[in-house]
Amino acid sequence: MYPIPHCAGRLLVAPAQLADPNFIGAVVLVLVHDENGAFGLVLNDALDFEPDIVVPKWASVVTRPVLRGGPVQPDGVLGLGEPILGYHVDGFNTFTTAPSVLGAVDLSREPSDGLRRVRLFVGYSGWAPHQLDAELASDGWVVVDAQADDAFSNDASGLWSRVIRRQVGASDPLAFLPDDLSLN
Repeated sequence: MYPIPHCAGRLLVAPAQLADPNFIGAVVLVLVHDENGAFGLVLNDALDFEPDIVVPKWASVVTRPVLRGGPVQPDGVLGLGEPILGYHVDGFNTFTTAPSVLGAVDLSREPSDGLRRVRLFVGYSGWAPHQLDAELASDGWVVVDAQADDAFSNDASGLWSRVIRRQVGASDPLAFLPDDLSLN
């Protein structure tokens, strides 16, 4: 058995053979991973509605599209923000500083000028204590380094392929698998 990687601030990339229907083709940004479990957000499952439907006062400052963050609390909305360097933002709780400072935005407050960008997620991904560790030990996920713009990509559907391509190189056939494997 090899040591389980600490995943906060990193991406979990679903392997092509993942059987869990909640995470087929998913790229998950892990925001918390400790002895109490893990918490993350799916970055590549765009929803077909505008931010003004979810939180009207934030609609003008959020990055589109709104994403399904995972199967837990599908009626909840979380704002993930990135502050402008050097700014203090009221109602901002930092999750991770790798690869950039990201945190939860209090959506009940008025939008803040100190935020560089905000993305809305409906639901989230969560793991009980040691659950993610067991999934990692059984090769249930590929753990890769995140890049600063992954959480705010405008092309959510192409993120899985782009992340895989960064790992294996453009000449590897895995990098060009279609998003829907049934089309292959």
